[in-house]
Amino acid sequence: MFNRIRRIAILLPAVAAIAMTGTQAQAAGVATAVVTGNVNLFPGFTFPPVPVQNQNFTGSLNLTGVSATSQCLGVLNATANFNASSIAENVAGGVGTGTFNASGNCTISGPFVVTCVFVYARVGPVLIIVKQCVYLDQIAASPVVANALLIPNQTPPATITSGSYVGIGTLLTV
Repeated sequence: MFNRIRRIAILLPAVAAIAMTGTQAQAAGVATAVVTGNVNLFPGFTFPPVPVQNQNFTGSLNLTGVSATSQCLGVLNATANFNASSIAENVAGGVGTGTFNASGNCTISGPFVVTCVFVYARVGPVLIIVKQCVYLDQIAASPVVANALLIPNQTPPATITSGSYVGIGTLLTV
């Protein structure tokens, strides 16, 4: 358990530092959205838990919120999909990496497309996600930070293979 905490403590600041390096200049802004969706995982968390049980995650999400960035101005509505893989994982927690792609519309500025790479840390059902995102050809200078819950669809001792994702995502650009 202490090794996992140490990995998370080392990994997240490193990712945040990388995510904030060399980018194109853009106007400061903020976007915040409620994010809901579905998550599938393979091979799934079995019970009783095993010491290491790495997973592959896929999912589809809906984003609804407000944005005041140069890429999206107004009320935003978008759909997204993601893929992630564990670096170290079991039912109690884990860390991993993935990709996130979204497209949608903002009421004032119109359509937008977002592509992100991310690192996540999970303790039980609580996820903390740090993303480096690209809006069209502009790189966001600060990472997206999402706080979310992963709510399993199955009840142990059944293997957990899917769940609901509920969270809030915030993007700060500078």
